[in-house]
Amino acid sequence: MTAATIAGHSNKSEYSKKNGYRKSSKTPWGNPIVYFFSLVLVAICITPVLYIIFGGFRTNSQITQPSVRDAEPMGPRQLQDGLRK
Repeated sequence: MTAATIAGHSNKSEYSKKNGYRKSSKTPWGNPIVYFFSLVLVAICITPVLYIIFGGFRTNSQITQPSVRDAEPMGPRQLQDGLRK
C-alpha cells in the first residue's frame, strides 16, 4: 500500500495532471470554450427542427397558392447565361 491509501486519502478522486485533469481556480466548473462549442452544436442541431415545426403553421389556402416564381427548366441557354455572369 502507498502512503496515500494508508492515510485514507486516494489520488484517484482528485484532479491532477497525473490522471489528465487539472484544477483551475478561475473556472472550477470547466473550460468555457467547451461550453461555447457545445451550445453552438446544439443550436445547429435544433434550428432545422424548429424551422420545420414553425414553418408548418400555414393555412390550407397558403399551401395551395402557387409559388412566387416558377423556375424555368434548365437548358443550354440558361447555362450560357450563367457562365457569362
